[in-house]
Amino acid sequence: MINTIFQIFQEAASMLNYNRFSPKRGAADWFVLLRSTNEYVGLINLYELSLETFADNHKKCMIGFQTKVIFQNKGYTKEAVLQLMRYAYDQMNRNKIIASTEKDNIPSKQLLLKIGFTKETEKYIYGDSEDFFEYNFPFSKN
Repeated sequence: MINTIFQIFQEAASMLNYNRFSPKRGAADWFVLLRSTNEYVGLINLYELSLETFADNHKKCMIGFQTKVIFQNKGYTKEAVLQLMRYAYDQMNRNKIIASTEKDNIPSKQLLLKIGFTKETEKYIYGDSEDFFEYNFPFSKN
């Protein structure tokens, strides 16, 4: 579990490095800040932003998030994920979002299910340490 700002920056650097070396991938990261104090809450990102049309890869992406422990279970991550999903649908024309979590990360799994993701681990072969979730649009534009 990521608890410190240093660990979050390390994780962000790792993800950016992963995406940097492939022409088929792209990524975008955002810091989540409290509106009232500008205090750092966490990090949210979209990745696997492919432009290739094979298998409709240009229509899907992955989402990730990390939240400082003191801000967990307060609704901030849910709000940020929903806003980023709306952005991916409205501005980037993505119709499927995939998320993965470590199998023992119960709070993240619960959040994804609450938002409307479905567990689809059996579709993905990346070892047995992660569970995968999908959200298929349309997304309510209200």
